Amino acid sequence: MANIEKLFQKAEKLLQKEKFDSARQLFLEILDYEPNNEAVLLNLADLSLHLDRPEDFLRYSSLLADLYISRKDASKAIVTCRRILKAFPDDIPALQKLALLLKESGSKRESADAFRDAAAAYQSEGNSAEALECLRHLVGLEPGNLEAHIQLAKLAVANSKPSLGATAL
Repeated sequence: MANIEKLFQKAEKLLQKEKFDSARQLFLEILDYEPNNEAVLLNLADLSLHLDRPEDFLRYSSLLADLYISRKDASKAIVTCRRILKAFPDDIPALQKLALLLKESGSKRESADAFRDAAAAYQSEGNSAEALECLRHLVGLEPGNLEAHIQLAKLAVANSKPSLGATAL
């Protein structure tokens, strides 16, 4: 097994020398040994942006957000999801994660807006199951929003879930 601390120090020195590709390789090696290392995931996400590797940025940032969620660190998870959405405004799973995190943190209006956007995006791509889930959360956040209830009812009936549709109305 490699000495993780020495690999990390070497990677940091390579970063200081602006040898980004070599540093990335070392961080990837460390990630093999420690897949839940916050500092490694942060560095890999940052390096991915610097090296113009957007798909890698999305992957490592998503892993980082999931790590924060598992650690119950909502504030860092929210920041990470917002960072993902800044780089990838159309990333619906990140938007849905953000909506859930905002709901848990008590940001009702922001959460409702995020669920509304996620539901619309899921519907436009034909993912009815996820759209239904987002609409259910939206209706829970805004029980007086008749439009949300109607949307949920229509989508539920269209997806052979008449009991959900009836409950929505």
